[in-house]
Amino acid sequence: MSAVPAEPSSLGVYAPGQVLLGKYRLIEPLARGGMGAVWRARDELLSSDVAVKIADAGSVAVQRAHSEARLAAQLRHPAVCSTFDFGVSEQGDALVVSELLKGEGLDEVLLVEGPLSPTRAVQLLLPILDALGAAHDAGIIHRDVKPSNLFLARDAAGNIQPKLLDFGIARGVSEATHLTLAGSICGTPDYMSPEQARGARDVDSRSDVWSVCATLYELISGRLPFPGDNYNAVIFAVGQRDPAPLRELSDADRPLAKIIERGLNKSRDERFQTARELARALSQFLLARGLETDVCGHSLRARISSADINLPAEPVLPLLKLVLPSRREVPSRLAKTETRRSRHLLTETSPRVRMAALSLIAAFMALAAWRAQASPEPATADVTALPGVVQPPDSEPGIPPLGSEPPVSQGSEVSSPSPPAAATPSAKPPPDSQRTASAKRSKGATRSNALGYDFGL
Repeated sequence: MSAVPAEPSSLGVYAPGQVLLGKYRLIEPLARGGMGAVWRARDELLSSDVAVKIADAGSVAVQRAHSEARLAAQLRHPAVCSTFDFGVSEQGDALVVSELLKGEGLDEVLLVEGPLSPTRAVQLLLPILDALGAAHDAGIIHRDVKPSNLFLARDAAGNIQPKLLDFGIARGVSEATHLTLAGSICGTPDYMSPEQARGARDVDSRSDVWSVCATLYELISGRLPFPGDNYNAVIFAVGQRDPAPLRELSDADRPLAKIIERGLNKSRDERFQTARELARALSQFLLARGLETDVCGHSLRARISSADINLPAEPVLPLLKLVLPSRREVPSRLAKTETRRSRHLLTETSPRVRMAALSLIAAFMALAAWRAQASPEPATADVTALPGVVQPPDSEPGIPPLGSEPPVSQGSEVSSPSPPAAATPSAKPPPDSQRTASAKRSKGATRSNALGYDFGL
C-alpha cells in the first residue's frame, strides 16, 4: 500500500519514531480512513515490521477495536489478516497490531485495471469465501465485505494471497451484547444485504454471502449492483429494486449470472445458505471453463468435495461405507448364529468321553487281533455226539450222519428242544476236545458280533 501524508486529527500527535505500548516504534503512515489511521511500525522486541491501526478515542471506538482484535485473533486462516496485539495509547486511542501486508486492495485494482474477467474475479474471491466459511464456523459475521476490505497480498516471489481485512463491525452471533443498537445501520450500503439495510438484529452468515456476490458483480461489470445518488437512494434500491442483468453489462455467461443472481436474492432463504455452498458453485463454474485451481493454486475439486463437511481444501482419502443390515435381516442372521452354536454344542464332547471311546475302540481292535491269531482251520475229524442231538441219516454225501453234531456257525448256538432221558448232567466232553475249542470260538464270535453291532460295523 502506498504511503499517504499524515493529517492533523483528533487522533493526537503521532510521529515517526514514537513508541506505542512500549515496543512498537512508528515508521510511516500507510493509510487513513474515517475511523482511524494505519501505520507501519517496528516491533522492537521481535525485530519485525507490523501494522498498527489507531482508532478514534472514545469508549465505543475502543470497544469496537477490541472486538475486532478479539474476533480476528480467533481465526487462523491464510486468507485472514492475523492480529497480534491490542492496547490503548496514552492519548486514549485504541491500537490494533496486525501483520504487515504488501500488495494492493481490490478497490485499487478495479480503479487501475477496470473490470476483471469473470474467471479471474472468481479465482480471487474463492479464498475469501474460504475465510468467511471459517469465520462463520466460529460464529463470526463480518458484515462489511467489500473490495476495499479485500487485500491482494504478495510475497517475495510474487504469489498472490487474498486477505480479508477489517473486522471492526464484525460480531459474534452468540454475543449477548451488541455494540450497535437495533434499527441502526452498520456497513457500506452498496454491498449490504436487505436485512442488514433494514437494521435487523438477526443478521446471519447469508448477509456475507450477499456482500460477496455484490462485490463479484462490481468486479465483473465495473459498476455497483444498486447505484444511487445518495445514501437513502442506495438503501431503497437494495431493498426494493433488482440489479441490471449482468450479461448486459459484461461478458459473463449465463451460469455465472445465475449464480450471482441467486446470491443477490432479496429473500435470504432463497440464497446460497453458506459461504462454502457459494464456493462450490463458483468452483464448478471454473471447472467447466477448464480451470483446476484458484488464484492461490488450491484445487477446485478438493474444495467441492470438502465444501459441505468443513474439511481443508486438500485431497482426502475416501471414507469406508458402513452397510448395516436391515431389520428383516437381523433375526435370520441371529437364528443362523444360534443354529451354528447349537450344532457346536451337540458335537462337542468332553475329554473323559473321548478317552472312554478311544479305550473301547482299542479293546475292540485287540480282541479282533486275538481272534485272528487263535482261530484254527475247520476240523475234519469226527465229533463226539452230544446228548440230545439227533443225527441225520448218512444217505447223502456232505450231510452228517444221524447222531453226529452239526457244524456250529459263528454267532449262533445249537440247542435241543427237549433233552433225552438218557442224558446225565455229569456228561462233559474232555477239556482238550475239539468241542471245547469250538464252543470257545462260538462264544468269542458272539461277543465280536455284539461289539461290531454296537459300533455300527
